[in-house]
Amino acid sequence: MKKLFVAIVALLCLSLFLPAAFAGDPEACFQPTLRVGVAFDIQPPLYSFVRNTGTFGGITSTDLNTNADGTVRPYLALSLPFAVTDRFKVALEGDWSFTGSERRLDEQFNGGVAAREFDSDGTSHWVSADFLVSYALVKDAPVIKDLSVVAGLRWDYQTMSFADAHDAFGVLSSPANTLDFRMQSLAPVAGLACTFTGLKRGIWGGDIHLSVLAGPVVWGREDYRETFGNAGVITYRGDIDRGYLVRAFGDLTLLSGKISPRLDGTVSFFAQFTKTNVKGEVDGTLLGLGGPSFSPVDFEADNTVMVLGLSATLLFDICGRPQPVTPPPAPAPVIEPKLEPMSQK
Repeated sequence: MKKLFVAIVALLCLSLFLPAAFAGDPEACFQPTLRVGVAFDIQPPLYSFVRNTGTFGGITSTDLNTNADGTVRPYLALSLPFAVTDRFKVALEGDWSFTGSERRLDEQFNGGVAAREFDSDGTSHWVSADFLVSYALVKDAPVIKDLSVVAGLRWDYQTMSFADAHDAFGVLSSPANTLDFRMQSLAPVAGLACTFTGLKRGIWGGDIHLSVLAGPVVWGREDYRETFGNAGVITYRGDIDRGYLVRAFGDLTLLSGKISPRLDGTVSFFAQFTKTNVKGEVDGTLLGLGGPSFSPVDFEADNTVMVLGLSATLLFDICGRPQPVTPPPAPAPVIEPKLEPMSQK
């Protein structure tokens, strides 16, 4: 928690004091973006619990595949970047993906010696939020419109519930069994973002945006509960203290145009790749099945997700940037009549 507090204070200081150090005239300083697409797992996500010593009712390890049927899920995201100056920006971003009752889970015990399946019990949710600050090292170069360093914090939250256990072998099971999983994590991230000048013909085409963020440290907590009929309950609860994440993002402008003198709009195609891996030693508890019993358990979650979709951006110039003003025409020269002196007779 001390590390988290220090990271938040550092980001607040950046937000408060850097604008004064990098003053300038912002351009299109507020650019809210809405993204709509689909998310899918590039490889089966893995959630693993391995007991360090002994067994829980004969169970030494549990592996969960939470996308056994390859479900594609809807994806929504909102980005609110604000240009404090023409080089320094802050952004708040959030995204949400979810699945319904079509989702299925495969569970294996002791490396596949026993197994069973579950069906989704309601909607599963994946939510994340990012707070990012960036500073442009390069601005308005011939090909590169800007090249920025980025740093910030990323928060992730997952919740999944499953019921109706079926197709079991080698393990005590009942259709009344349930499985619930919650996990949240926080990670400092840093990376680079670049905007390239793309081909543009009228309203078609435009800039290309690329970014890469990575975080080598993850903190968080997970909460897992699984029932075995009336025979017993296993829980795994504890802190996540290590891991990493990598996110690569690309955005290709399809069309853009001016809506009003201080408002532009763009529509883009985007793709996003996110790889996360988190680990921790959690507390395992068994009630029933020969329990009660307690033991430390090694937990690991590994996810690789791809998102494809369309984004719409509004570019507001609301920061008082001076608009070009046409100078008034110069007044016509005044020609004074020339008076000839009167001759004396």
